Amino acid sequence: MKIIIDTNILREDYLLNSRKFEMLNDFLSKTDYSIIIPQVVREEILSLYERNITEKYGRILKSIKDFKKIAYEDLKIKLPKLEIDKQLLAYKTKLKEKLILNADSVIPHNKDHLSEIVTRATKRIPPCSVKKPEFRDTMIWLSTLDIAEASSENEAILISANTKDFSDKEGKLNPTLIDEAKKRKVTIQYFKSLDDFLRSKATKIEYINEKWLKDNINFSNLEEQTIEHIEFYGKDDLSEHAKSENSNFESILQIVQCVNTWIITFYVYEMADGSLRVEVFLNSELEVEYSTREIVDTVWETEYVFDPIRNDFDFDSILKEKVIKKESYDYYYPIVEIEAHLLVKDEKVVSAEFVNWAL
Repeated sequence: MKIIIDTNILREDYLLNSRKFEMLNDFLSKTDYSIIIPQVVREEILSLYERNITEKYGRILKSIKDFKKIAYEDLKIKLPKLEIDKQLLAYKTKLKEKLILNADSVIPHNKDHLSEIVTRATKRIPPCSVKKPEFRDTMIWLSTLDIAEASSENEAILISANTKDFSDKEGKLNPTLIDEAKKRKVTIQYFKSLDDFLRSKATKIEYINEKWLKDNINFSNLEEQTIEHIEFYGKDDLSEHAKSENSNFESILQIVQCVNTWIITFYVYEMADGSLRVEVFLNSELEVEYSTREIVDTVWETEYVFDPIRNDFDFDSILKEKVIKKESYDYYYPIVEIEAHLLVKDEKVVSAEFVNWAL
């Protein structure tokens, strides 16, 4: 079966080194599923990669320049020239290897779609919308229908994080698009993330249940890493959350502790080598202490203005408003979303990695 991947999935991890892409590569290698990339997606991801790497290279150059302005000694820092053509060629090779692409994996633009694209944009037919008459999404959708129609199964899979245009409120394929697929006598399976697709290919392992996970995940280590990560990367987000909790918020004082951590859901994927990848999604409740400053009174004070010419204060006084604030502190309890990646062999956790903390 053919799998069409949108740009927003590829740009989550440009080099496709994450465990999710590793599992996708494993799945493709042992099944007759294959990745199809519409030309519009290929062009967009290459353009985004070029822009991204160029911007980051520019930031490094600026950082070196700024560093040299304040350094006592010239450390002779010299960055190699960015050869963008070589970078793009290497990136194309990476995409080909990781997604197991061949000469037929990129579907060129279909000129016959032009009239339909214009009509849908004008009439706001999904995936076009009132707010966004998106041509590229329509091109991807029409290509997906063509791919499904040309396949022996009359079916295709679309993975796109663009839920606003491709899905309904429940995350399922937009009913208008379902009806259109039925008219063309094809079925389109829609997934809003690579995780959702891999979860659909999960393996049921009897002994791996919530109790087993609680016994085999080091929750103390997880909570310690959570506090460290949020303190280092998430202070701004914490402040925004605290402001929404209390209008008198002043500043974050400390993350006191993880009050509680619990498992939301998980799935198990069996690799070709027999090892198991367990993807666990958790929530952790933090206790955060923050300072407040509340306005308790406003008074008017008399202030005399000094006249430097006369070397004396003006006789006429000026009334000046003075705000009296009361300082205090408070607590609030935000929820952090966390992912745990477990590698299991012979019913034992060989390695565990905690990633993607999100408030």
